[in-house]
Amino acid sequence: MPVAPGTVLSCSNDDCGCRIQVQVPCPHGDEYSCACGHTLTESTDGGAIPPTPGA
Repeated sequence: MPVAPGTVLSCSNDDCGCRIQVQVPCPHGDEYSCACGHTLTESTDGGAIPPTPGA
């Protein structure tokens, strides 16, 4: 099942706190990974991402 636009993904590595929000899903698959090499999974914290400063 493709990742829906607006989905918040977070790193599965507990030592990495990164989170991303999918704006446009990748057409080549729905397996996203962090730069640290761990899988990004759907966030379980309600998906709240603070606004970018200056936005």
